Amino acid sequence: MNNLNQFNYSEKLAESGITLVDFWASWCGPCRAMEPVLAQLETEGVTVNKVNVDVEQMLSAKHQVQSIPTMIVYKDKQEKGRIVGAMPLEALKAEIAKLTN
Repeated sequence: MNNLNQFNYSEKLAESGITLVDFWASWCGPCRAMEPVLAQLETEGVTVNKVNVDVEQMLSAKHQVQSIPTMIVYKDKQEKGRIVGAMPLEALKAEIAKLTN
């Protein structure tokens, strides 16, 4: 997982395939609960990147992130949708599939 900032956000989106960008904070319990889920998702071929909203406030504002965790799903560098809130791996995979098919 890459930590993104305002300087590398665009370049870290995968040219092809699915990329998930997780907007999170260290004090957010649901965000911490998603860490093992996202790690497992990455082993299944999804590129996972993270944005710490406390550090990257301008980037969070640019992407209009108002609740965390917010996960923006990209396919071939195009935003396909957003998922807000914590959920188990299978539910997350189902949401990603709905957004990218």
